[in-house]
Amino acid sequence: MRISMKNFVPAAILALIFGGVIVAVQPLPMAAKRLPGIVGMIGLILTCLLIVGAVWPKKRQATRAGAQIADLPSTKELVTNKALAATGAWIGAILLFVYFLGFTIGLPLYVLLYSRLHGGRWLASIALALSVWAFVYLLFIAMLQFVFPVGLLFRLVT
Repeated sequence: MRISMKNFVPAAILALIFGGVIVAVQPLPMAAKRLPGIVGMIGLILTCLLIVGAVWPKKRQATRAGAQIADLPSTKELVTNKALAATGAWIGAILLFVYFLGFTIGLPLYVLLYSRLHGGRWLASIALALSVWAFVYLLFIAMLQFVFPVGLLFRLVT
């Protein structure tokens, strides 16, 4: 078993930092330690996965005979102006959804629209949008007690 030091050392340093954050926020009041504690735990879990991947690297799969690195497409071929424009349009769309409808309504609606326009079925798209809404609600509103500002349309109505 060979350890990949290129991945192990940075992951170990990050694990120590995230572990330090978790320990450092323990004396704080509950409201002050929620967000750093959650971020610290998620970061620690992810860096532990990186450490496991560095200790037990996956086996390389055999490539087909005669496969060369030159067979792979270049970055210029993968990223076209059309793809960049589409990505920019989707980023602009989520900003508009959040600005006009608010985060709790705009984000699930954006996910529903994105999923449907990229070939998702109605049931799967609705389930994904509801899952995103439930995640945002449970994490930010219920657990962290964060109040998102309402969207512009709702401010104009009230």
